[in-house]
Amino acid sequence: MAIRPDFPASRPDFPVHRNPHAPLPESRQARPRPALRLVASRPDYIAFRAGWRSLRNADDFEALCQHHWLDPLQALRHGPIGFTAQLPGNIADPLLRLVAQGLPMRFDIGGRSGAPAWHGIVESLTGDEDSLLVRARGFSLRIAHARVGSTWRMALPDTEGLRESLELFDLQGKPMVSIGAAPDCRPDQRWIFGRLLRHALAGSLE
Repeated sequence: MAIRPDFPASRPDFPVHRNPHAPLPESRQARPRPALRLVASRPDYIAFRAGWRSLRNADDFEALCQHHWLDPLQALRHGPIGFTAQLPGNIADPLLRLVAQGLPMRFDIGGRSGAPAWHGIVESLTGDEDSLLVRARGFSLRIAHARVGSTWRMALPDTEGLRESLELFDLQGKPMVSIGAAPDCRPDQRWIFGRLLRHALAGSLE
């Protein structure tokens, strides 16, 4: 009968292939924490439109836009129905009608929050295929058609009623000029100003 040889109590140490440059395990405290991902929230357009309709002072409009993180063009695009609309044509036709009525007007260069406004009665308005030239005593403004990206009618509630204006934006969506009724306009002149803007929007006489 064959005799089974006695094996040692411990297992033999066979060679094991290991990576000599393997990184040492790190503790949980030493591991960098994952960076938080900021998720952009969508503006609350319903609350913005409600705030627009409940304005009591038109000068509070900029603060309303800043509260909802909207630039002027975004505000016009998402404004309440009846208070904002894009004009289908260029500015020449409505501006000619306003000048022909002899209405005192206000011009804000760079939009409502731009340079200090000039207001008065426009003496002449001439134009060609490239631009319009507005002239008055101590004031002149050339509006190049190629620079105008869009033209909007905007109406803001105010203590004296709706304050309506023409808002011009360039091709990049930045405010160019805001044209509205002068601060010293009579109520009937303010009404005519708004009616002419609505006529330009509708494309037909009211």
